[in-house]
Amino acid sequence: RAASPAIIFFDEIDALAGSRSGGGGVGSRVLSQLLSEMDGISPLRRVLVVAATNRPDLIDAALLRPGRFDRLIHVKLPNCADREHVLAIHTRETPLHGDVQLDHLAQRTHGYSGAELAALCREAALTALQEDEAAQHVCARHFDTALRVVTPRTSQDTLAFYEAYEERASGTISGREGSCSDTATSMVPSKPSDGFKFAAASADELQAEMSRLTVAS
Repeated sequence: RAASPAIIFFDEIDALAGSRSGGGGVGSRVLSQLLSEMDGISPLRRVLVVAATNRPDLIDAALLRPGRFDRLIHVKLPNCADREHVLAIHTRETPLHGDVQLDHLAQRTHGYSGAELAALCREAALTALQEDEAAQHVCARHFDTALRVVTPRTSQDTLAFYEAYEERASGTISGREGSCSDTATSMVPSKPSDGFKFAAASADELQAEMSRLTVAS
């Protein structure tokens, strides 16, 4: 409140605000304080609260009520075009040989998360240096080797779990309308892979709020 306008981001919020399950330990007290700060007597003004998790099923139900983190958006793994863009970002300072075609590499990395694509680029560069410490370029063969080392780790079971959770949570959350005149809350994925985003505002309202905070700061 004292630093508004502000954006507050909680990473891995499931570790901070996991289900209390009747417990009364430190975690329960931290969660209670967080809930109190989010919708206490003194309202948050021009403060955007964002949280990230890959385990939305572990979040305490009280945190998902209207006015808190009550809107779900499933952010999926990057598609082919997204992967090409991510690869371009992580190789922009890497001298690539002419035989490296990022569009083809993007097609070969189906199921990779952003973090795994970054690791792939690092592994390819390391492979080139291991082959020749004076290497001037990272070649396609280095990426071929890296693809055998860095593999996607998001299983089909995990993807199915996210899809099922999204469907179940959407049914629970649908119909809610949270007030978002000065305060917005959202939940985004903690890794550049599958994850969830909850918000008390629509996507347009959330973007408008972020723009106002940016201009005001």
